[in-house]
Amino acid sequence: MMEKEQTALQLIAEAARCPVYEAERILALMEKLGINEKGFALLMNVAPFTVRLWTSGASQPSGTAMRLMQIFETAPEIVSKIAGESENRRIVNGRERNNSVGKNIEKNR
Repeated sequence: MMEKEQTALQLIAEAARCPVYEAERILALMEKLGINEKGFALLMNVAPFTVRLWTSGASQPSGTAMRLMQIFETAPEIVSKIAGESENRRIVNGRERNNSVGKNIEKNR
């Protein structure tokens, strides 16, 4: 096994179980990130109604959503990178494109 592969497997094997994100923890994460329900829904790529269900305790996020929340909780700077990336998007030929990609498309017309 290559050293790079072994390192990735070791990281995965050593990773702690994903914590359970119940209503109080989700609300605390939203506060930590400084975003409201709508902003959190955009960040998580879910409907605001879904966030409302999570924060009311009527529903629990999926395992994947909880892992994403863990990432945002552990490294909140990622959120600003994601937000910066989305600000650099624009519509080209009816499709949302990253500015650099869009410029390349316009050059090749």
